[in-house]
Amino acid sequence: MPSTGAHFDYGAVWFSALFARQQEPLMIGMLQIITYMLSFYMVIKGCEVLQIGMASNRDNRTPLVIFGLLVLLACILAAFGFVVMQEDQATSISNAMP
Repeated sequence: MPSTGAHFDYGAVWFSALFARQQEPLMIGMLQIITYMLSFYMVIKGCEVLQIGMASNRDNRTPLVIFGLLVLLACILAAFGFVVMQEDQATSISNAMP
């Protein structure tokens, strides 16, 4: 079917009207809170893996402790990355709002 040249996108109008509401910053706040909770949980799980390695009754616990430290470091870095990404997203959305 040939195009007439004029096309009105109702989806874009609905999408922009959805984000123009005053309630949307509250939703961004909820996403930030959930991200902070996830980050805290990840760090706690990393500590748990380290604690399991340290509580091992094997003669040579060094590999388990090293693995626990690496997991804890990875969890802390991932948590930091998630928080930074979420903060950037919230900042860009709040800057785009009128």
